[in-house]
Amino acid sequence: MQITELRLTRRGRYAVYLDGAFALAIGKDTLLDAGLRVGDQLDPDQLDALESAELLHETQERALRLLSMRDHSAAELREKLIRSAPAAIAEAVVARMIGSGLIDDRRFAAAYLAYLREQKGMAGIR
Repeated sequence: MQITELRLTRRGRYAVYLDGAFALAIGKDTLLDAGLRVGDQLDPDQLDALESAELLHETQERALRLLSMRDHSAAELREKLIRSAPAAIAEAVVARMIGSGLIDDRRFAAAYLAYLREQKGMAGIR
């Protein structure tokens, strides 16, 4: 299958056309990581890998949006990500977030206890 067109969509994603027919839409990061160009050949395994890479990027972006709102425990974030992605993808994203320090269950627990003490009037909680 040959990439016959890469078209930027209104949503800022790229529509990939194979042999003249729409195949999938991917984000800029996936497009750049894969180095796709019009005229490139893709076999079914490469197409599957491209779809998986896009799902991983989307799941990472979702995780970052959730973490930008507030801290989450690893288990809480994993549970939320599994709602829209396969468990293996969610687990890979959570592991990456832990490795980069964006998720820290001890920090989360300390912040939650501080919140309970201050906001809920539970000064006796240690």
